[in-house]
Amino acid sequence: MAADRTAGKPPFDEAEGTDQYLKLGLDLDLGGYGSIVTDVSYRDRESDAEFVDEFFGSLYTTELEREAKTWAITPRYLWNGEIFEHANRLVAGVDVYWAELDLETFFGVDAPPVLSDVANAERDSYGFYFSNEFSLFDNLILSLGARHQQVRYDLSQEDLTGFLAPLSETITDRENAYNAGLSFLYYGKSSVFVRANRSLRFPFTDEMVETVEIAPFTYQLQLNSDLKPQTGQHYEVGVRHYFTPDILGRLTLFHAQMKDEIFLDKINFPPFGSNVNHPETQHQGIEIGSTAELFKKLTVFGNYSYTKATFEKDPFKHNDIPAVPKHKANVGFRIHDMAPGLVFSA
Repeated sequence: MAADRTAGKPPFDEAEGTDQYLKLGLDLDLGGYGSIVTDVSYRDRESDAEFVDEFFGSLYTTELEREAKTWAITPRYLWNGEIFEHANRLVAGVDVYWAELDLETFFGVDAPPVLSDVANAERDSYGFYFSNEFSLFDNLILSLGARHQQVRYDLSQEDLTGFLAPLSETITDRENAYNAGLSFLYYGKSSVFVRANRSLRFPFTDEMVETVEIAPFTYQLQLNSDLKPQTGQHYEVGVRHYFTPDILGRLTLFHAQMKDEIFLDKINFPPFGSNVNHPETQHQGIEIGSTAELFKKLTVFGNYSYTKATFEKDPFKHNDIPAVPKHKANVGFRIHDMAPGLVFSA
């Protein structure tokens, strides 16, 4: 029987969550030798969900509790100078992330739910990168960059009901990315540019876990160890034009061919869906934006993008990719130097 997409969720189901984030930054000025910038961050997300189904007079209750913690440290070195009397800007850094996801499942029939399943997913990620801009001529800039990233997942699960065998698995993977581009300055700081790059994205710990219905009205969290990293080949061409020294306009056309894109498949894995890889997808569109420094301490900005994202292989060939918005826009402002080094943005 086809599902009614206009129907609401069952009346007894409920969910709630919290999200906390902290970020600290440190800048070290090395004078003519450049500078070192380091960010340290911590994020804690908790969520609880309850599913209640009534069947032949009995209440089947499943509770899912999860907590995701992420620590990160991202030091980078910046240098502006000259090489053979040509201007050069170098950025090189390291990204280190530690993420842990704890999950518990509680289940009960006509009784308070009891702990039935425990799962844990850990993700350690280390990335090394550099990006360099070299002025071939006063008005022609060559940009080159590369990145190497490796990831380790430690997955474990224990079914306390005895129906499923315990799981303990370690997965390691690594990928490389690069970028290259040219910018031509045609008037002051105004420029046209062309870029090509290879992107990569490893699955997050949340994407390694799925909720499955193992029996009627009985749900369980299971680890999804089949996900592969997502990669893409991107091409961009655009213009950055300064209408005045304080007003900047941007226009970019982009095209990307993605391999093994990660998406939530609810058609083949109802009712909650499962994160899976699709062999080939395509993203293309246009982005426009503007930044204006209205006053000495106030900057406003806005962006709009249109994206056409489609599957390029069966079984969803030529269909739009879910959760990729066609239209996206944002506006905001920054108030800087309210106090030395203090920036407020929204």
